[in-house]
Amino acid sequence: MPNQKEGLYYPDGSYKNRDTIIREAMTKGELPVLKTPTLKRLTFTDYWSPRFIKRQEEVLEAREQLTNNVEIQFPSERICINFMGDLHTGGECDYSRVSQEIQTIVSTPNSYLMLMGDVIDGFFFNYAQMEQIEQVPEQIQYTKSLLKYLGENKKLLVGWAGDHDKWTDKMGNSMYADFFENTGAYFMYGVGYVTLSVGKTDYKLTGSHRLPGNSIYNQNHPQDRAMRFGGAWGSDIIVSAHTHKKGHSEKTIVGFGGEATKVHQITTGPYKTQDEYSKKNGWSKQVPTEMYGSAVILEPDIKLVRYYDDILLANQEL
Repeated sequence: MPNQKEGLYYPDGSYKNRDTIIREAMTKGELPVLKTPTLKRLTFTDYWSPRFIKRQEEVLEAREQLTNNVEIQFPSERICINFMGDLHTGGECDYSRVSQEIQTIVSTPNSYLMLMGDVIDGFFFNYAQMEQIEQVPEQIQYTKSLLKYLGENKKLLVGWAGDHDKWTDKMGNSMYADFFENTGAYFMYGVGYVTLSVGKTDYKLTGSHRLPGNSIYNQNHPQDRAMRFGGAWGSDIIVSAHTHKKGHSEKTIVGFGGEATKVHQITTGPYKTQDEYSKKNGWSKQVPTEMYGSAVILEPDIKLVRYYDDILLANQEL
């Protein structure tokens, strides 16, 4: 019958609804007694806020090796600081040149390296994967072996993470896990500051994988912009990678009271000659004079920065 209530009608005309029947049966022991558990309400003040605060403390503690301001002391001898970035291993990288430069740095006394990021290609979507000679797991193994080699020889000072490097984190396999333990070097992500004390002479270096800005007319536009607006004012050396456009400029900046500072702005070249992205955009294949890392030789007795467009030549001159 439509709209009829669920229950039982007895011959004497009485009626018991379904809930009453079940309750009576449970009271007589004919049905199990179900006790509904009392759940604690997950409120913002009692649960979610304390949980996130505690979790943030745990995560920050795990990231203690990430820093952005360090001081490194060297003996009173001239040193060579080499900058390598945009290797993009796994793609069309000049692996022979990478090996030659790394082994030259390792075998040269007082020569050290800063890695400027994008050491691996790290693509994890299919059309980009198809253009690579090795996939991400092999890229990570290659990079970790490179880092271990540098660490064993005490040659790596700082490593900056690039955007390609961080893409591998999305796959749950970071090449920078245990970076400090494996290399003894500092790990930075974003803008970082390094004071290089060579004897009694201090050199202030600002570095990042990527700095804001880009210009087809000025290869050092990112460094120039960082000096004016991005926290790099007062640096002796400003270095980054990312753009795949090698460049160097030397400027004298005069400030308050006539105080002058000479600034070297450096953009490292890539080790990857080309890829589908560059072909799509009509960019020509890079030639050796546009590629590879850069270096500076720093003097201990006077504040003097000598820039070299070629890592091999810089180490030879050292």
